[in-house]
Amino acid sequence: MPFNGGALKNIGYDLCKEDCDYVCFQDVDILPINSDYSWAETPTVVAKHGFMIQASVPNQNQKKKAETLGHLGGIVLLKMANFSMANGYPNDYWGWGFEDLDLQKRLEGNGLQIDCREGGFETLEHQHRGKDLNGNLNANGLLNFNQFMRRWSGQTIDKEGSMASGLSNLSYDIVKREPLANQTMYRAADWEIVTVSLNDEPSQAHLESLAKDQKKRESKSPPSPKSFTGSQFS
Repeated sequence: MPFNGGALKNIGYDLCKEDCDYVCFQDVDILPINSDYSWAETPTVVAKHGFMIQASVPNQNQKKKAETLGHLGGIVLLKMANFSMANGYPNDYWGWGFEDLDLQKRLEGNGLQIDCREGGFETLEHQHRGKDLNGNLNANGLLNFNQFMRRWSGQTIDKEGSMASGLSNLSYDIVKREPLANQTMYRAADWEIVTVSLNDEPSQAHLESLAKDQKKRESKSPPSPKSFTGSQFS
């Protein structure tokens, strides 16, 4: 089953919606340095500094650092009510990319402004699965980009149709739940690893684009990535 970040984040929300006031979504490839995860009244990007525009295999292309201004990605805080109002992330972006921009459009379409909180993080180096080594969208990234543009560009936008995929049609099964020991010395918390199975299937176009990109990656044979770059941001 291909990766589906939007559906997995929706599942995370669904599993904790009865017990939480707000939710935090964090990409696995970023390391917080001095970030504030406390309550945010409006949709908020937590880490402002250290965003890597092109995170890739080391030495394969020029990496750029930037500030996350107005882009809902990286580490995001959302009130449960706001996330529900937007119908969550879309479930139909298979592979990597653009589900976060789709959620941003949904939130803004409901009159919510995206805020950015001071803080920094480090992007872990890896091969970006939505781009090639030159920083250009690959077949899967381009497919998701075109899907996003069809949904949200144009003179008139069908808001109801654009937000149809999300929490309202999320379908999954829980395969296994594994409790973990408390992971922090500061306060008690419940931790667990949840293994799930998605009941939706990717489109044939998504399957073909992912297969095409996988074949190209295998032919390139890039070097093994470093664990992290080591520099810090304040």
